[in-house]
Amino acid sequence: MKRLFAVVLVLVLALGLSGCCLKHDMQPATCTEPSTCSKCGKTEGEPLGHTEEVDAAVEPTCTETGLTEGKHCSVCGEVLVEQEVVDALGHTEEIDEAVEPTCTETGLTEGSHCEVCGEVLVAQEEVEALGHTAVVDEAVAPTCTETGLTEGSHCSVCGEVLVAQEVVDALGHTAVIDEAVEPTRTETGLTEGSHCLVCGEVLVEQEVVPKLSVWDAWLNITGLENNGLGLDDSDGHSFGSIFQTLFG
Repeated sequence: MKRLFAVVLVLVLALGLSGCCLKHDMQPATCTEPSTCSKCGKTEGEPLGHTEEVDAAVEPTCTETGLTEGKHCSVCGEVLVEQEVVDALGHTEEIDEAVEPTCTETGLTEGSHCEVCGEVLVAQEEVEALGHTAVVDEAVAPTCTETGLTEGSHCSVCGEVLVAQEVVDALGHTAVIDEAVEPTRTETGLTEGSHCLVCGEVLVEQEVVPKLSVWDAWLNITGLENNGLGLDDSDGHSFGSIFQTLFG
């Protein structure tokens, strides 16, 4: 009896070690494996297969690499199509023109930037303003009739007035009397006039006075005013001198 029990026990142990005996421990199927008994390795059915999910491509930039489109399984995470690295594009240089400085405004050196991403590649540097180049505007002396100007200055480059010239009033004439000239029997005379001492302009024109008639000459010499012929020598005039004056 003991021998029989021992044989049965050996058989039970052997079956327990070599198989599942009464029940399999079946594990769920995976993407790549069917349902499998964890004890004996028995399989049932088919693998589930991968659930494909797209890994979107990443566009490269001027300075950053990109990626091609890829795929992976959303269940197990296995990479199905590997993404490949795409090289960075590099910058596309565009020149920033230099700006010439002026007398009052600063300028800029030439620079450059990337026309794609806008990154500054060569920074423009500020150039100082040139400042004005002063030229003297000579003073203009006023005259008797024309106004003058004070000395001023302007910039010979841009033309800006630096020191404005101011108007100086005209001087006005300096009058000098031109004496009258009495007419004689043989010479005409002149009325009193005047002219400017500075510029010589005639201010009051002298008019010609006609030669004296015989009678006017007689009256001028004798000093008579229709009160006699004045033929005596009492006023210092002899008849001979009067005759000489009148008739030469």
